Amino acid sequence: MIEVLITWSDKICGGTIISDKYILTAAHCFLKRETCNDNESTIKALLPPPNKIQVYIEGICYSKEGAPCEKKDEGKVIAAKSLHILTEYYTKKCTSGDLAIIELADVIGDHGAKLSTNPELPQTGKFMVSGFGYDRMLF
Repeated sequence: MIEVLITWSDKICGGTIISDKYILTAAHCFLKRETCNDNESTIKALLPPPNKIQVYIEGICYSKEGAPCEKKDEGKVIAAKSLHILTEYYTKKCTSGDLAIIELADVIGDHGAKLSTNPELPQTGKFMVSGFGYDRMLF
């Protein structure tokens, strides 16, 4: 679980490392709900540019202006290179396909997360789901 910060808004979303250069997160993190009825080209024009997206990894604290972290707790900030939103999210007016992939500007190395190549979900057992986020622009 990592933190995705969209610096041009007050949004913070969770994400999952899926390779050494890609993060899986939610498409709704990057758009306001009221834009969902616009056409696809208008919606795409409202997406934040990659330089306004930051990914935080490997730490429990991230220094902000006036609130420094202890060195031992400080995480790393990785810049985004590009943002890809599932086309279904646009075409279904934000009602399904709520997925986004962030391509990172730097390779972050192996963090142990791997996507399964098995399309079958287990039918029994214990499962854990995690997620978090904050959005002052409530829908």
